Amino acid sequence: MVTVLPATAADQRLSTLISKVAAQEQRYRNLEFHRHWSYQLKLPEPLLKQRKDTNLFRSLQRDSRHVYQDGRFTIQEQISGVSLTGVKSSHKIRIGYDGQQTRLMEDGVVRFEQGKDLNWPLRKPHVFLLDRLAEEPSLAELLISPTARGYFLSVKYEAEEIVNGLNCHRIRIETWVKGQKRHDYSRLWLAPERNWIPIREEGYALGYSETIPLQISEVTDWHQLADGIWFPHKIREVIHDEQSAANGKTVVSNQSETTLTEISFSPNYDLKYFQDTKIPAEHKLQQDESE
Repeated sequence: MVTVLPATAADQRLSTLISKVAAQEQRYRNLEFHRHWSYQLKLPEPLLKQRKDTNLFRSLQRDSRHVYQDGRFTIQEQISGVSLTGVKSSHKIRIGYDGQQTRLMEDGVVRFEQGKDLNWPLRKPHVFLLDRLAEEPSLAELLISPTARGYFLSVKYEAEEIVNGLNCHRIRIETWVKGQKRHDYSRLWLAPERNWIPIREEGYALGYSETIPLQISEVTDWHQLADGIWFPHKIREVIHDEQSAANGKTVVSNQSETTLTEISFSPNYDLKYFQDTKIPAEHKLQQDESE
């Protein structure tokens, strides 16, 4: 249960917003979906030659299937890409958590760890826009947390605005590390007409620019699963080049799109499904050394 003690009118609105987000998030406690993610490098060739960074990918694709059920989860993912130098690569990943132990199979190595492995992204689609901050699936918990992924965190209610024809509540999430005087921040727009799901996010790093966002993410299409029940269908993210922003120029570095399909709020799998790693005989095994 999320509890916020309001002190001002803005705090009261933020408190109400978080309560509504928390209520809506109960719907996503159990969830199954397929995700297709595609990435394209957009940085102009002259800038690429100046940077001399051969570790970049020209394109990437991910196809993944996610199941969250009664505190357990499993993710199966296939990734393929083409590097800046034209080298193609691909690999498969499967991770499962049965409530007690995490099983991860990646690049020919199978690893077992006690407890839940939080090094793996467990975000659900309604927080994909907050990819940099959201570690666990709960947006409501993030909005009242004093820290996230090594950052200090502060959340403020700003205003109501119309975005893409929808009435939205805009909040500001500031992040900083110890000793950092100027706080980076994200602006997040949540839409009551879309079950309080964030529909747009802009991320600013003041060390580069106060006016040019380095990240813009938005939901561009929706599933209406039932009357009054909405869920993201397509999400687009645009990343601007940091060095260009520092020089006052808006230059797209890369762009990605997520498409979500096969959505269910009632997955029904037995315990074995979350324990099955289908380990080939030639694969190595790694056991958590803390056991």
